[in-house]
Amino acid sequence: MISNSGQPVGAASTVDFRPSISAMDPPEHTVTRRRVLGEFTHRRIKAMEPHIQQMVDTHVDAIITGPKPVDLVTALCLPIPSLTICQILGVPYSDHVFFQTRSAAMFDTNNEKQQRALAAGELVGYLSGLIVDKETHRTDDLIGRQVHNIGYTREFNRKALIELAITLLAAGHETTASMLSLGVTVLLNNPDQLAILQADPGKVPQAIEELLRYCSNVDPTAYRVATKDMTVAGVNIYQGDAIVVLGASANHDMPHAEEPGRFLIDRANQRHIAFGHGMHQCIGQHLARTEMRIAVETLLRRIPTLSLAVPTEDLPFKEKAAIYGLHALPVTW
Repeated sequence: MISNSGQPVGAASTVDFRPSISAMDPPEHTVTRRRVLGEFTHRRIKAMEPHIQQMVDTHVDAIITGPKPVDLVTALCLPIPSLTICQILGVPYSDHVFFQTRSAAMFDTNNEKQQRALAAGELVGYLSGLIVDKETHRTDDLIGRQVHNIGYTREFNRKALIELAITLLAAGHETTASMLSLGVTVLLNNPDQLAILQADPGKVPQAIEELLRYCSNVDPTAYRVATKDMTVAGVNIYQGDAIVVLGASANHDMPHAEEPGRFLIDRANQRHIAFGHGMHQCIGQHLARTEMRIAVETLLRRIPTLSLAVPTEDLPFKEKAAIYGLHALPVTW
């Protein structure tokens, strides 16, 4: 799908689309979500576990046999969710560098609005060409199945499918990759908690939930407009008011988490809204949890002496990105 110039066939320089189904209201949201919900069920993701494990092992093999230190972002954290979402959507992985750089540019608030719009436009152009190709060449993947669903018509559904695909493609790898890099950093900076996992690897799923609460790498979680007057925690909100929901703040709210500023694997209350809440809860949460669990389990088992190669204060955090994470994570062992 990439031309000789390095640009996607049919790439656009401007874009006019809704970036996420989270911006939709029922009944449009209900219909759109229902179309792809079956692709991310617990059963379907469970069936993918052996393949994800194989991918993680292959990348860890390369880490162990390669030079030290290694950047864990490029060596593991980014490739695993990228490979997985490409497989699910039916996007050629050979094009992953293109969509990774464009989605990163979209989420980087350091970029000018025009730069972010250009990156989004190029992604739209890429996906448009991919969808056109799948309209004539049937494929057994999420986009291919959507194209050949009963009721799909090029005139009315292509734009909606592009909007949906760009959300899944961009969010499906960027958020998980960032959570993995942040999660490993937190574990390595909390040796007492890391020791708990090394003594009992069965607690890794528990640790993942605490990492999701503690890191909260997507914030603000949502922008909303009140449809009626209400009172929340003693604050009056009136119909038409704009509301910004701060997920990181909610995940560190004292009434719901004792000592919220500490990372505690054995925390009794592991409630969080890392994946949102209600009808807009992330449809890819099972996939994200699975990728994180397998990656962390494998690192602990195969590289038990893993450590940071630089002081934490020298790590290049994405301070102004819409999705918080690390540009690089140098590690050694």
